[in-house]
Amino acid sequence: MLCQFSFANYKSYKSETPFDFQATSIPEFSDSLLISDKGSALLPVGVIYGPNGGGKSNLLLALSCLISTVVKPIHDLEKSRQQVIIQHKVSGKPFLLDEESRTLPTEFKIYFRQGKNEYRYYLALHDDEIVSESLYWRAIGGKKQVLFLKGSGQRLFLEQRSIR
Repeated sequence: MLCQFSFANYKSYKSETPFDFQATSIPEFSDSLLISDKGSALLPVGVIYGPNGGGKSNLLLALSCLISTVVKPIHDLEKSRQQVIIQHKVSGKPFLLDEESRTLPTEFKIYFRQGKNEYRYYLALHDDEIVSESLYWRAIGGKKQVLFLKGSGQRLFLEQRSIR
């Protein structure tokens, strides 16, 4: 279950932009929230709205870029195996309206829950090459554990902080 998706330096977005499913403490709709024993309550649905040219499509393309990059090994297998997942490749394109961001990686961070565990996956791309990658997990309400770290970078928004 998706808890939060954040990205930075992608197309029309320079700074970190979160798409968050964590509920606030408004009691009106508490019956419709997804609640776990120790974790925060999550919204069952998210909505993206705004004016034309406001970046709605780029937010969805950022999520598609992350998915297509992670699923790419499955595409490579389809030469010798039956097709499992249909996903078009979406390239990571940095924010091009200033000189510094052109040289920085596009970064993605996703929090999700699976069973009684929470995971934080981080991916940084530069010229469609993986610069840095990490995966953390914890039991909901527990301490953060590292599953793997690859590369360096993580300059824009990956700090050593615990998963919410």
